[in-house]
Amino acid sequence: QSGHYGREIVSGMYPVAQVREPYSVVGYVAERIDLVSYLRLTHPCLEDEPDAPWSAWYICFAWADKNGYHTARTGRPDVYRGANSILRLVVTGRLCVRLVPPEFSPDTVEKSYGDLLQELIR
Repeated sequence: QSGHYGREIVSGMYPVAQVREPYSVVGYVAERIDLVSYLRLTHPCLEDEPDAPWSAWYICFAWADKNGYHTARTGRPDVYRGANSILRLVVTGRLCVRLVPPEFSPDTVEKSYGDLLQELIR
């Protein structure tokens, strides 16, 4: 279910401001593009665990810390705001996510594109 939900948000059909739990959608985006290298993030647990894996929450935490999104009382990175910021980058097109249709085959695309060109030339 999160795949369809993530697709709706990434494509702009569902407003980012109404997303209650943006971390799974950031995870959906991170499965398709390398957010860590595009955003040039450093892992927040690098000192404690050098080989710690990246999760959607860590990506949002690192992005919030990098951009200075902090909560008012505690001064910790505002992870929710970081997640919304990443989703807005995707929806506005600053981070490009390519969604390939199910059962996609490059051979059929090239063939159908060639057929289309032949029809246009005639």
